[in-house]
Amino acid sequence: MFSSEGENLVYLIAICAVLLLVLASFITLFVYQYQQKQVSYFRDIEQMKVNHENDLLKSKVEIQEQTFANISREIHDNIGQKLTLAKLHLNTLQLPSETEVKKTIENSVEILTDVISDLSDISRSMSSEIILSNGLIKALEFEVNQLNKPGLYSIKLVITGEPVFFSADSELILFRIAQEVLNNIIKHANAHTIAIKLYY
Repeated sequence: MFSSEGENLVYLIAICAVLLLVLASFITLFVYQYQQKQVSYFRDIEQMKVNHENDLLKSKVEIQEQTFANISREIHDNIGQKLTLAKLHLNTLQLPSETEVKKTIENSVEILTDVISDLSDISRSMSSEIILSNGLIKALEFEVNQLNKPGLYSIKLVITGEPVFFSADSELILFRIAQEVLNNIIKHANAHTIAIKLYY
């Protein structure tokens, strides 16, 4: 009789232990799934933030590029044409033989020629066509050549590794970053030597 009651007690304890184990497993599984859902939720939120920031950046770049394109077109079509016309008028002007007047006119023509060339370079530099047509490296080489023209700076472009071509948008963003850095150096750094190093 006692033995039978002991066995029943053991069975009861074993059943309770199994039930507790099942319950603990269920709770653990529930907590794990809840945590996974939370992690997934926060990951989705972070991804949405990243996507939103990327969309904003893309919009800003597009607006900036549109602005640059408009300014570039204005320089090329309007200012450049007017300067070219002024140069043409000076060149075809009938002058008396006074040497001083001729020299002044020649100097004016030379200055106008330089201004037209500079405006053309600025227009090309602002336009995204230079990236679309030639790529990042050629665009940077063009920028370096423009900054080297006045002779105020010693600028070197060093390229290391095997060049990799990115999408036009990515290369354009990298080029605009480089332009902004160079502008800041020229405005604020009092630099005489500038080195641009591009590592692939």
